[in-house]
Amino acid sequence: TRMAGWDDRDFYIEHKIIRGRELITYGYVRARLLKKKGGQVLPEEFMRKLGYDPISPPLPKTAQDWRNSEKW
Repeated sequence: TRMAGWDDRDFYIEHKIIRGRELITYGYVRARLLKKKGGQVLPEEFMRKLGYDPISPPLPKTAQDWRNSEKW
C-alpha cells in the first residue's frame, strides 16, 4: 500500500498484492478527509501540515484514467 498522489480534493492510494514475484492484483482507493465540524481538509493543506511537499507526484496513468472517467 502506498500513497500514489492527490489532486485538489482527493487522495489516491494504491494497493498491490504480490505473491513471490507475481503481481496478483492491484487497485486504487480514492479518499477524502472531512473536518469534524463540516467541510473538507484539502490534500495540499494536509500534506503541508505533516511536513511533506504539498505538490503531488504525478498520478500513475491507471489512476489518472479512473479519475478522468468519473463524472461527479
